[in-house]
Amino acid sequence: MKTPIKRLLCGLLCASLSLPAALAANITASVTSITLPKGESTASFDLILTADKAFAGAEFGLKPSADDITLTSLEMLGEIGGNSPVQADKNGIHYFGFFTGSNAYQPGTYKVARLTYRYTGSASRTVTLTSSKTVT
Repeated sequence: MKTPIKRLLCGLLCASLSLPAALAANITASVTSITLPKGESTASFDLILTADKAFAGAEFGLKPSADDITLTSLEMLGEIGGNSPVQADKNGIHYFGFFTGSNAYQPGTYKVARLTYRYTGSASRTVTLTSSKTVT
């Protein structure tokens, strides 16, 4: 992807992260941390969103427990799959989201993305969901 487009997408994500809380609803996660088993080199998991009202997009922040954990793949899934994720890294947290111009998504449960991490070391590691919200 060309650098100006990356800058634009990162700028859009940063701008959306600074929107007032009144424009978004928090997501209540059933699982806020995934343990990556020791002795493995990769782990994948799906991120699922349940919304109780219509929304235009969502944002997520994921933080690995150590520096040897690297996000290698982020695949958008289901109805959300047609959207390219906006991504940015800040203070060791990987933020990503998807957005439309209107409340195009109805209340319900959505399989949003499949994330794959690569890691080294002999101890187990975790990836923690540090922030999440829907945008209306």
